[in-house]
Amino acid sequence: MQDTANMAGITKEMAIRIMDRFKCDQLMSGTDKRLVILDLPRLMTSASL
Repeated sequence: MQDTANMAGITKEMAIRIMDRFKCDQLMSGTDKRLVILDLPRLMTSASL
C-alpha cells in the first residue's frame, strides 16, 4: 500500500481510506498485492470528485 500511496503523492493512511471506500462502493476488490476493478466507469467518476 505504501507504493500506491507514494505514486499518488498521498499518505499510506489516506490511500487505505480511499481503497476502503472504493471497496465498500463495490468499485473494486482485492488485496494489497492485487486489485480488481469491478466497475471502471463508476470508479473513474468517483475518483474525479
